[in-house]
Amino acid sequence: SPAKDVKGYKIPGGDPKTPAVAQVLAIAPAMLRDKTKGCYPAPEAIMAAAVEGAQVDVDTALRIESRYFTQLTTGQISKNMIGTFWHGLNAIKSGASRPADVTKWQATKVGVLGAGMMGADVTKWQATKVGVLGAGMMGAGIAYSTAIKGIPVVLKDVSVENAEKGKAYSQKLLDKRVSQGRMTAEKRDQVLSLITATASAQDLQGCDLIIEAVFENQELKAKVTQEAEQYLAPNGVMAS
Repeated sequence: SPAKDVKGYKIPGGDPKTPAVAQVLAIAPAMLRDKTKGCYPAPEAIMAAAVEGAQVDVDTALRIESRYFTQLTTGQISKNMIGTFWHGLNAIKSGASRPADVTKWQATKVGVLGAGMMGADVTKWQATKVGVLGAGMMGAGIAYSTAIKGIPVVLKDVSVENAEKGKAYSQKLLDKRVSQGRMTAEKRDQVLSLITATASAQDLQGCDLIIEAVFENQELKAKVTQEAEQYLAPNGVMAS
């Protein structure tokens, strides 16, 4: 039988317009992209279908879901993934196109032109201190994702109170991990100690990566960025 809407039915936990859900959705895309690096369209399509479908009637929601599914299954990326992870991988494992009697080559000495940040470490660059401008949901999420990887982060807002509220978001997520047995209380405290909540731009001194996460106000974005740039470490990165 066809799907039908139940009069007066409400989604358990709320829909995208519910304040608590809206707060999560504000940072969910950034957290998802941190995991997929933008290389996998399926998780993004699933999130979009769920959010869009929750705001319309069931028939429209099913059409939305079907369209996303069709785009994924018939798109070039899915074909590329099948070719890479199935046919290509099996061919590589079987030794196809591998020259016979060729030993593995490895460089014995590497020369790097330029001794800057990239030249100093050609394999991987990692920030040693990160500054986040704006302690709203986006900024708080970035601070959490940074600190949990063991990188010190300065979370700056217009007031210490606002900055502390942003840090409290990390406290909430870490407390949940502890209650689930996925993290020790000692590790939680260690991660929290890496987050400095402040209203002073001077605390950004030495950051080799500063991320602007202020709400959509172009004048304010420009102001806080200009204020922070002077404290960026040499060869540091300013991001938005």
